[in-house]
Amino acid sequence: MIAAFPFLTEADIDKILDPVKNFTPKPQLSRSGRRFLADERWKRPLTPAETKVNFAAIQKKFNTLEADFEDAVKPIWDKIKSDTLARVEKLLEAEDYTAIQDLEISFGDEYRAAIVEQMMDAYNYAKVGAADEMGVKAPATPKETKDLINAQAQQTVDKQFAELKFEITNAVTTAQRKAQLSVSVDLAVADVIGTIGTLIAGYYDSKIGITAGIISTIGINIGRDDAFKSNESNIDRYQYSAILDDATCAICEDLDGMVLTPQEYKDTVWTPPIHFNCRCIWVEILNDEEEKPDITGVPDEPGGTTAPALSDHYGHRHKAVA
Repeated sequence: MIAAFPFLTEADIDKILDPVKNFTPKPQLSRSGRRFLADERWKRPLTPAETKVNFAAIQKKFNTLEADFEDAVKPIWDKIKSDTLARVEKLLEAEDYTAIQDLEISFGDEYRAAIVEQMMDAYNYAKVGAADEMGVKAPATPKETKDLINAQAQQTVDKQFAELKFEITNAVTTAQRKAQLSVSVDLAVADVIGTIGTLIAGYYDSKIGITAGIISTIGINIGRDDAFKSNESNIDRYQYSAILDDATCAICEDLDGMVLTPQEYKDTVWTPPIHFNCRCIWVEILNDEEEKPDITGVPDEPGGTTAPALSDHYGHRHKAVA
């Protein structure tokens, strides 16, 4: 700089170079374009219990789970779209509008199986990881957990298919009301089919990324919870950690660092996912740890709310549906 610009003073040079000297690279965006606090190592100092948790690996697993789920269900949703459009088109051409109202969307079992596989992948990864943190063997998967995951998957399919069916039948009803349908005019049927095709594609685009995040977080936290339960006699308290949360929301910001007794942990409704894109987890604090954070209890109305947006808590068992 001095050689190139001999007329500049040292103060001028420092001013020019200051943005470069103080530059901090931005964390790399994931495939979905999300940005994670863990990339910045970290938004706050880790507690002694958190230092045992491999947050970087959990974050990477989250990214992989979400990307893999979207890859797995895209062909299923392509089949859903193709099959639904073909059946609706035949019914429109036959003017059988009652049958359209009774239409059932196919490939639900295939979609449910993909959700179960995703949740079990998240669950097993987290269960083994939490067991490793505690230096114990990972427990077998309880039947209750398998039933819960299957029920969660079925709830997700049922809710999403019901919503999609409503949108499809509403599109047909709207076309009927506007007198747009006529078997003598092929373009009318084609227009409605085009509208429905756009609806299905838009529903997929708006729901699948959210679904991937929710079921991954549920699987991760159920896996950790099962590992905790198998070793609960050695756990003194639990800490809520929002280190991995995405641009932490006001609720998780208030909950971050919350420390509960074992009974409070079992009773609390604040079990991730609290909201869409939530990546919070619970961290165990063992009896023999020398530096235990103080028990804080649950803050009053974290983020100004009295209940999570997603979780329906029952013994740390989720019923959140995307």
